Amino acid sequence: MQIRAIGFDYAGVISGRPGSEFNNDISKILQVSVQEFKTSFFKFNKLVNTAQISRKDFWQKVLAELNRQNKYEDVIAFVNGQSMHSINANMIALADRLRELGYKVGLLTNNAAEVREKFEEIGIVKHFDAIVISAEIGYCKPDRKAFEIFFEQLGAEPHEAVFIDDTEQSLINASEIGFYPILFTSYKTLVDHLKSIGVTTWIRVPE
Repeated sequence: MQIRAIGFDYAGVISGRPGSEFNNDISKILQVSVQEFKTSFFKFNKLVNTAQISRKDFWQKVLAELNRQNKYEDVIAFVNGQSMHSINANMIALADRLRELGYKVGLLTNNAAEVREKFEEIGIVKHFDAIVISAEIGYCKPDRKAFEIFFEQLGAEPHEAVFIDDTEQSLINASEIGFYPILFTSYKTLVDHLKSIGVTTWIRVPE
């Protein structure tokens, strides 16, 4: 496998906590199973990530689907309390080093268009060769078109790329599209996985 490009998700990988932790916590608030929450969440996720509905409408639809409309204020308080832009310094260092080693490194995020301004504000853009935001292109992961646009901007073919995401749903079309998927759970496990496929062997793993 000849890898030329490495793609990263943003929320749950470069910033904040992995999606599995978010899902577990919010499922407890709603008193539903994680699978019930994920099913409802991803039913409407594309609409908000392609700017067809607002964040408020999105959560109202999710909660109505789960018959938990009375939990709206609790959910919004929880979501607003998350550090969505708390950057993982290890991940940024990893992205920088991969670029130094000659890999093309990009960010593909299911997110609102206004997040680009936030990326500029916090200095994220200088660490990546390409940043693709779902609301700007009208497609979101796992849509094939979203990945095609992303890899085109990176200047790589899908079979030459790895993509790292904290959500299994975003990676379900990996074999069909042709890229190598890595489900992110922690920095250490990611480093180990990258080493196992020969991407690099330089990276220090914290004790």
